[in-house]
Amino acid sequence: MGFDDLARKAKDAFQSEKVQQALRSEKAETVSDTVLEKAAGMADKATGGKYEQQIAGARNMADTKIGTDNPSSLQTPDDESGQDGPPARP
Repeated sequence: MGFDDLARKAKDAFQSEKVQQALRSEKAETVSDTVLEKAAGMADKATGGKYEQQIAGARNMADTKIGTDNPSSLQTPDDESGQDGPPARP
């Protein structure tokens, strides 16, 4: 099995309804919150608290992107833009 085959199978699995329901579950939200809290705590400890506000902001932004409260958080691998519509004009 080549890399392209593996990538296609992963994409197909990600798009399945069963996987989408699991990703939207409260358990998945709890796991993502726990992981983000631990990562933020480790980063805060590593910086000696010097960047506590920036770390908290990054943690919150990541949570809004991957948490279940954001309907656009579950994107297919083809849609990596993170945007819900066409790009804004300058």
